[in-house]
Amino acid sequence: MASRSRPISRRGLLGLAQAALPAAVLLAAPAALADDRQLVTEVANEALAVARAGGSPSRFRSLLLRYSAYQGVAMFALGRYRSQLPPGERERYVALATAYVANTFARNARSFAGERFVPTGAGDGMVSGKIVFADGHTANVDWRVQRGKIIDVNIQGVWLTLQLRDQFTGVLSRNNGNFDALFRFLQTGRG
Repeated sequence: MASRSRPISRRGLLGLAQAALPAAVLLAAPAALADDRQLVTEVANEALAVARAGGSPSRFRSLLLRYSAYQGVAMFALGRYRSQLPPGERERYVALATAYVANTFARNARSFAGERFVPTGAGDGMVSGKIVFADGHTANVDWRVQRGKIIDVNIQGVWLTLQLRDQFTGVLSRNNGNFDALFRFLQTGRG
């Protein structure tokens, strides 16, 4: 007897999609965790190598541009002032903020010039690990990853994006929301 095929109804297709989606998420989750862990390990070890080599701001900037969601981080750092960024100044601001972060990393390179990064856990867009130093001591580091880009890093309890937001909004607050004052601060570190 020949079997008759029938088209799948919309309800049947929806049911199939609902059943397949959790399976796809469960199958993709370990791959995403492995990808996040691999990305963070690669970035961390490259950053440690730059720090051990003296902390070149241009090399840190290159890492930021390649591996981080630097534009989103810069915009987050404006806090409540984000909507007040003058039209046409976003590109300038993002470039200055990225250079500021790279210069900050370079100035502090000695403090995190460890031998290697060792991941200790991953899940929910977070990769945890330790920087292992030559003398054997370690420093805890947590990384937030979203869509294959680093969006934040926490070194010994301090989140980079929150620190930047506090600094940048503080400069803007002290200067009545004047973005020229923030741009000067980003260029000179004073403001």
